[in-house]
Amino acid sequence: MPLTVSEFDKSAGKTIRKEVQEWLGNLNSGQKSEFEGLYISMCHTVAEEKLGRKLNRKELKVVEDKIGDYIDWYEAITLALNEAVKLQKKSKALAKAQI
Repeated sequence: MPLTVSEFDKSAGKTIRKEVQEWLGNLNSGQKSEFEGLYISMCHTVAEEKLGRKLNRKELKVVEDKIGDYIDWYEAITLALNEAVKLQKKSKALAKAQI
């Protein structure tokens, strides 16, 4: 296994990439929703900082289609998944504290 995300991105073959895609595909609907929500939120945050406004649906679709040309997806997904897991744990801890 490569030591860094960059090495993975450069060297991973179709089999490994397919395994990662399958793993992502096995996320439950809550995790997928959290990931999608974080992704859209990040896009809007950058747009507000750079353009002074949120993206419309057409612009968001263009970003979705083009973003893979510019970022290291493996790293981005890893970071977002870690955040989603943290949020889920925090939510569960808050729910237990209210009982």
